[in-house]
Amino acid sequence: MSHRHQPSVAAAAAAPQGSAASASAAAAAAAASQSPSIPPSLEDLCVRLLTSRGLRDLAGPTAAGCGRISFYPRVPYLCPAVADKLLNSLAAGGKLTDPLLGAFTPDRCGLQCVQLENAEDLSLESLKVLKRHRLLRLTCVRLEQVNLYSLVSCLSDASKQQMVSFNLAGTSILCDKLPVIVCLSVFRSLASLNLANTELDCKCLEVICNDLRHLVHLDISKTDVVDIWPLRRMRHRLKYLHLYGVKPKQASRFLTVLSELENLVLLDISDDTSLARFGKPQVQQQVRELFSSPNFLPRLEHLDVSGNKLKLDVGLLRQFVLARPSLKFLGFAMVDEQLSGEPELPVEIAGFDTEDQLIRCLHRYRDRENYMQQTLCAVFLHTNHMFNLRERLLRATFPVLRKYSHRMQLQLAGTAVLYNLTRYQLSFKLCPAVRNTVVDLVLNAMGNFPKQQQLQKNALLTLCNDCFLHQAEFDRLWCLSLVCDGLVQFSDQHMVRMLVAIVSIVSAKVSSRDLALLGSQERLFARLVALVQDRRRLLRSQLADLPKPPGPSDLDPTLKFALSALWNLTDECEPSCRLFVEAGGLEAYLKLFQLLDCSAGAEARQCILPKCLGLLNNIAEMPATRKSLLVADIISMLSQLLTDSSLSVAYFAAGVLANLSLLPDRVWLERLSERPRRRLLPAVGDAVLSWSAPDAEMVAYRSFRPFVRLLEPRRHPSAQLWSLWAIRQVCCRNRQTYLPLLSPKLLRNIRALLPPDAVLPAGCSAFDDPLEQQPADADEAAGTADAPDADDVDEVDEEPSGCAESQQNKLGDAIGALAAEILALLAGGGGTGEAVAAANASAPSGESRGGGSSDDEEDESEAEGDADEDSDGVGGEGESANGGDGACGGGGGSGSGSNGGGEASNGDAARDDEQLLGAVGGGGGGGSGGVNRSEGGSGESSVLQSSRTSCRTAGGPVGHSLHRSSSGGGVGERQGHPTGGLPGN
Repeated sequence: MSHRHQPSVAAAAAAPQGSAASASAAAAAAAASQSPSIPPSLEDLCVRLLTSRGLRDLAGPTAAGCGRISFYPRVPYLCPAVADKLLNSLAAGGKLTDPLLGAFTPDRCGLQCVQLENAEDLSLESLKVLKRHRLLRLTCVRLEQVNLYSLVSCLSDASKQQMVSFNLAGTSILCDKLPVIVCLSVFRSLASLNLANTELDCKCLEVICNDLRHLVHLDISKTDVVDIWPLRRMRHRLKYLHLYGVKPKQASRFLTVLSELENLVLLDISDDTSLARFGKPQVQQQVRELFSSPNFLPRLEHLDVSGNKLKLDVGLLRQFVLARPSLKFLGFAMVDEQLSGEPELPVEIAGFDTEDQLIRCLHRYRDRENYMQQTLCAVFLHTNHMFNLRERLLRATFPVLRKYSHRMQLQLAGTAVLYNLTRYQLSFKLCPAVRNTVVDLVLNAMGNFPKQQQLQKNALLTLCNDCFLHQAEFDRLWCLSLVCDGLVQFSDQHMVRMLVAIVSIVSAKVSSRDLALLGSQERLFARLVALVQDRRRLLRSQLADLPKPPGPSDLDPTLKFALSALWNLTDECEPSCRLFVEAGGLEAYLKLFQLLDCSAGAEARQCILPKCLGLLNNIAEMPATRKSLLVADIISMLSQLLTDSSLSVAYFAAGVLANLSLLPDRVWLERLSERPRRRLLPAVGDAVLSWSAPDAEMVAYRSFRPFVRLLEPRRHPSAQLWSLWAIRQVCCRNRQTYLPLLSPKLLRNIRALLPPDAVLPAGCSAFDDPLEQQPADADEAAGTADAPDADDVDEVDEEPSGCAESQQNKLGDAIGALAAEILALLAGGGGTGEAVAAANASAPSGESRGGGSSDDEEDESEAEGDADEDSDGVGGEGESANGGDGACGGGGGSGSGSNGGGEASNGDAARDDEQLLGAVGGGGGGGSGGVNRSEGGSGESSVLQSSRTSCRTAGGPVGHSLHRSSSGGGVGERQGHPTGGLPGN
């Protein structure tokens, strides 16, 4: 049994190298980032579907076996356009294997443009199938089992004669430790050659320049070439030249050759920030002279000088751009000069000054890890004080974080960026697909670096968000496992607050069977119980210091989240209940009860007690742990709480006693040496008869299985009455969710409780003979129904002696009326909540009580803080106005379904612009409830962000202040904090 709300955790969180991409690919990516997305064609959608299934619909093992695969006979001949898409899509998705490649034989398809990227493990034998095709373009990126010589042997003579493009980036050109570049001489028609990240040297470059007479596109990025003098032989025909990361011995000679390449359309001389090719004064003078000359590269359309220390005057650069009307793109990332203060240049710029420039960097330099690391750091600094949606920028980070999922420093910066771009109310403005992607990326980072505390803290700041936890679709069991591991591992108080908040939500959305599979459960329950004990001691000190009893907003949010987490983790999960008892949970809760009873105010008690009693309900529902509740102090406490002014407190206390009624008198005698059962159960019935319908939903259920045994005819009428009252309340408020949970076995028990002369509501004729007409429920059919207690076998409740005959009549009448109303609801009738009205009407004056202070009233009193988006999420600490738990204040939205509630515990109002992890509190908004019996409910407002705010207390536990180094190489320590950023200092 759990609380009615999904908890809101706004109160929990408070604040190497790569090859150059081809010009065409970079331009396409940049164009895609600027233009509206174009829906994929039907052909593209079909290709995606087929490749996602590994071509299982088109190909399968051959009759001969031997691991070979061929296309099915029913598959028609695939033209080159379709076959190329299928093969290239398989390779890009990492699904291309040797058998699959072998299926692309010329009798079943034609291949012309083959791109073998992300297919490093292909063998030489499988590549021989290419010899039977006439290829025009071939891309073989980072193939590990072949080299240039063996690859050329896999191509037909026709392919060698007609191929116009050959991409060998990252694939070895050595054979027996010697370069075999002479093999390229056979490609007489070759116009484009990419040898980036290979062993190419100056002698090999000379061979290429001499033999390949039609070459117009050359990429020799990240090679061993130190002199580009041979390129002068191609000066009249070379149009596209990539020299990223090339380290010339003589920079002046390098610049001289470039000045002679008069037909260049694209020039990429970008570099790493650690290099200074043009740092010497005489070289810088030559650079200035070239850029001021109108004859220097007059046809240029694409220039990339990123990462170079050119020391160019911005005015000179502007003059260079304006003198070349054909220039469309300028790469200007990681340079000392800034263009932000200048009038807008009529070109696309990739740099760090504006959002558009950053997006272009993320697209164009995706293959360069060091560029991506610096770009993400720049994105973080750029978005530090932005509070508007930047979905284009957010989407641009996704491919980068996927590509470098195992690079810790890059993920550290990336998770900080994700937080900046989804904080406050921004997450609610994202489309569902983007939300899902953000959560997946955060969980991947947590899973890949489970012991990196700074990264885990970044990820929690992002994940601790009502919108993500309630509305996004993700693997919740995996998330819960990661968060539980973190809760066991880390002791940072701000992380603990976020961790328990997330556990309290996600555990409610995970099945009981999956909850039992958590690997660290034993340590987890010991940790949670210890946390409750520690926070109880803190609460005791707090109560001693406060001049008046605390309200809900004064209570420790970590305590409330820990109680909620334990409640949800034990819901219908016997192993979890057993672990809680073994960890000393009952003793810890009893001490908490005693503290609240003696010192706490009514509002604080109504905030804490339902959480504790809800867990005791879970313990009482489980046969293995039920007897552990037969402790004199616990029974005495439950007896007193039956008459509590809060309906939710009385409801849960009655529920515990109703479940304990399943234990026979002899067990009570063994454990207590007395028989309070006969005295307590009539009191349960009196309490239920006095209740009015609650103003709001108090509880949510995963299933009605716990009620099946309580509603058996042989059970005590008080237990039956409580069960029917509980079922009726949730079914009246949420029919679509709960009526399907009424299993045939439960309905048979309810039907049996009707008076003999009762007339079934219209539409309920199916229950006239339930034993014959109703099918067995799923648990019975599967043989997984709960086994009866060993202590409860054949135990029949005798007539409730000691009860007045009038009370027995009231119980019987109320039970019959509730049973009829539930069946009427199932048949489509209206449940009015008046089933016990007659019994209440005849009760003595003062005996019939209303619902008391509901959780909504309690939570409204807590949500007092107003959000201030201009500061770092200042709010009030507490629970949201709709009942979600609050752990610390957040800057929240206002209006329907949103609340920033919570008490801000962030210390500084201002943020350091260079603080990579300045934790900012944000407001949440409308989480949604579910079927699970958990804290939180449909439409409650959010106070999730306020817990993020608390992480920004004085001293900045998550604010390891990071900054870009003077060389632009990364982020380092500041103000004595341990470094948590990017390398390069």
